[in-house]
Amino acid sequence: MDKRLILIVILALAVRFTIFPFILKDEERMFTLGDAYEYDAIARNITENRSFYRSEWASYGFPSSTRSTIFMKEPFDAFRPPVYPLFLAGVYSLFGHKPYIAIIIQILLGSLTCALVYKIGKVFVQKEVGFIAGLLLALDFPTAIYTNLLMAETIFIFLFLLTLYFGLKFFKEGKRTYLIYSGIFLGLSTLCRPISQYFIVLMVPLFLVVYRKDIKRGLLSCLFYLLIFLVVITPWALRNYTTYGSFKLTAMPGWNLLFYNAAYLESYRQGGYDNLENIRENMKTEIDRAFIGRDIVSPFERTQLYQEKALEKIFAYPGLYTKIHLIGILKIFANPTFPLSERIFGVSLDEPTTRAIGKGFVTENFAKALGNLIRFFIQDWKALLYLPPLLLYLLFLYLMTGYGLYQMIKKRDSLLIFSLCLLIIAYNVLLGGAAGVARFRIPLMPYINLIAGYGLFQIILLRRKRSSLTRA
Repeated sequence: MDKRLILIVILALAVRFTIFPFILKDEERMFTLGDAYEYDAIARNITENRSFYRSEWASYGFPSSTRSTIFMKEPFDAFRPPVYPLFLAGVYSLFGHKPYIAIIIQILLGSLTCALVYKIGKVFVQKEVGFIAGLLLALDFPTAIYTNLLMAETIFIFLFLLTLYFGLKFFKEGKRTYLIYSGIFLGLSTLCRPISQYFIVLMVPLFLVVYRKDIKRGLLSCLFYLLIFLVVITPWALRNYTTYGSFKLTAMPGWNLLFYNAAYLESYRQGGYDNLENIRENMKTEIDRAFIGRDIVSPFERTQLYQEKALEKIFAYPGLYTKIHLIGILKIFANPTFPLSERIFGVSLDEPTTRAIGKGFVTENFAKALGNLIRFFIQDWKALLYLPPLLLYLLFLYLMTGYGLYQMIKKRDSLLIFSLCLLIIAYNVLLGGAAGVARFRIPLMPYINLIAGYGLFQIILLRRKRSSLTRA
């Protein structure tokens, strides 16, 4: 038995189960992010009414105290793809409506994900690199936080890592079976979180590079991969067409573009985050007026209008929006998950402070956001015990990632796997952009950790070399 693998899994379980009692103490904490109510409502509708359609009519969804005309993305089934609700429905069918059972399964899957990172590093780079990367992910506190939430991230990360693993196995050994598995898992990943639906476009040049000496084989393999992917996602696309008249997998993109990207832009223009909620309400009112006299029934038609309005606002201020988008990308990497972690551990924060800390560095000038951060620490002095170490950990991780990239380019070592890791990271942060939340970083941690693991291992090798020279 691989002792390193066992150590990684034990550490991952320990870190994740350390958080679990806080979730168990107050079940609402696993619903800290509002999306969880929608996933839960769909899952309950599936188990109790044998229907995915119109789950919000079953009156599960948000508690009345948290309902919002903006954030209620009805109908739920037009916005939420099927994989995660079906996972929850499977758990509820076996154990009853006990979301904490789903969290336990997620903790187990999250720990297996750490083992899979070790396996990828071991097979495609070096055993030591895989071990370091697996350890880094096992000990990553923000990732452990999200494993304890009723959110799709844990399932998505696991499925997408399997996509990467079998894709690399195909490129290494050329067995078509691995290509089939990779295509299937990419399809399932997309039906878990549709952000991955365009990733296959980035795979095309990779096929051509790997098979540059046999372009015909590369093209045929790429087309076959696309076919497998389409076979997996097409049933859901057909379902949406028969239900709502659209082959799209989700109605989410237009909604996000308007109420996040465009709303942050308007908020920045009008003086900061304090105006954000009012701006969203005004946008909703403006859109509702636009619907008057128009026969728009499908949520996909509605979000198409959202997208048009959002792009109109963004293209009106392209320079300013680019600035906000870049700040958002930086914030994806810099945010250590507060105030989410405070809510999970039961730390009471006033709403203005919570909102300012959560979004201030995107929508306000630096001085004002820094002032809010200082007030945050005054209000919750215990945060000084864990937030600075978390920030130092992230700084260390990014330094190792940068050094790993430098050494990889310098030595031209394991270029295929690290190119894929960089593609995945760049693809996700560019799409995440202006929202700038730590949640968008969580699915990237396995790939960041693989590169950081390589950098850290190179430092270890350098120290060993210097030590041996000193002894000589």
